[in-house]
Amino acid sequence: MIRNVVFDLGNVLLKYDPKGFLESLGYDPTTVHDLTQLIFRSQEWRAADQGLLGKEEHTKIYLEKAPHYVKEIEYVMDHWVEMPTLLEDSSKIFLDIVDQGYNVYLLSNYPEQGFMEMWENTPLLHLAHGSVISYQLKLVKPMPEIYQHLLDKYGLNPEETLFLDDLAENIEGAKALGIHGIVFKNTHQVIHELHDYGIHIKKEGN
Repeated sequence: MIRNVVFDLGNVLLKYDPKGFLESLGYDPTTVHDLTQLIFRSQEWRAADQGLLGKEEHTKIYLEKAPHYVKEIEYVMDHWVEMPTLLEDSSKIFLDIVDQGYNVYLLSNYPEQGFMEMWENTPLLHLAHGSVISYQLKLVKPMPEIYQHLLDKYGLNPEETLFLDDLAENIEGAKALGIHGIVFKNTHQVIHELHDYGIHIKKEGN
């Protein structure tokens, strides 16, 4: 029986769309592509998730790699924290699961710079019974240690724990420790798969 439900943040509870964010700033397609690769898909970004690089450190690296994008890099690094926003349908699933009495937790790869501001501006997430965020531990999914830390910190039985993440490799990492998992593709699919675990989500109008 599932007693604990663990949510990832990006593209599960929060919209995380670097390409869309850059397009909204009016950059041309080449600039959008270059900045997406340079910043959001870089080893430095993952190191920031892991708490190994601060904002100033990885901004400096991006500037050294692409000095022709100085203004763009500086602006993006100052404002990307505004990008993640709550996904309405996912939020309803989250609230429904909380209301049903399940223990709810957060497990996410997130750099310190963005997490603190997002947390302050997203009170819904404060309903979670606990959280494990990558930068705090200098670990990232799918490292097995981050899942084990979650289990140990909150005394969770992996057989009673279900993890929702948008990346298959992160779900596989959880399953390696005996945690159940659902790859989050869309809310309709997730509601269907939650039902298979005995978690019944209310539909609109019910």
